[in-house]
Amino acid sequence: SASNMLGAVGLGGLGGLADKVRAGGEGLLAAAASNVKQLIPTDRKLPITTVVEGLMEQRTGDKIAESFEYLDPKVQPGAKGPRLRSPFKQAIVFVVGGGNFVEAQSLQDWAGKTGRHVVYGATDFISPVGFMEELAELGKPGGGGDLR
Repeated sequence: SASNMLGAVGLGGLGGLADKVRAGGEGLLAAAASNVKQLIPTDRKLPITTVVEGLMEQRTGDKIAESFEYLDPKVQPGAKGPRLRSPFKQAIVFVVGGGNFVEAQSLQDWAGKTGRHVVYGATDFISPVGFMEELAELGKPGGGGDLR
């Protein structure tokens, strides 16, 4: 019938419109996903993770590992014993000063991928909100932020 034919044409027109909207939406979704990927940290290692990796791997000729003092509890105090070259499975990383969650998470991610165990600590380890509160306090007159 004529009404069925008009209905079919109308639905066909809406179907085409829906297809165009969906295609446009998929393009927007793909662009948004690309932008979100730029905001989320990638597998780039933070400097602290690179240093800990160099120290734990004990690679010969590694400038990072060689620049740190090596203390072996089995060697007599004051004596220079041979440096152990086998990789370490466990480490305690302690930051004198401000530690943060990003470094702690980076180390935990690396440790999980490599089968190592890393404990992270710091003399000052505050939440992001606490950090912002400290900055706000420093910015107030007489809060320590005025260095004139």
